[in-house]
Amino acid sequence: MKKSIFHRLERAELRIPRDVVERRSPDLLGLLQLEDLDRAAVESLRSVLANELIDYGFLKDRDDVPNPYGEILESLIDAVGS
Repeated sequence: MKKSIFHRLERAELRIPRDVVERRSPDLLGLLQLEDLDRAAVESLRSVLANELIDYGFLKDRDDVPNPYGEILESLIDAVGS
């Protein structure tokens, strides 16, 4: 059985990419189960996660400092890209 691209994440963090993709771009849900993604698929997932980061991942008074949710999203974006 193949591991997903998020296999290195903690169990609690695994729910986040599924929830984000399901809400923002449900057509990409199947990609979360795969380990080997082509460049277009990687960029699509990273884009969805980055949009979530922009909308909800920064402190209200400092838009350049990630909040705890934003830190998780940054880790997820990195995990997709690695």
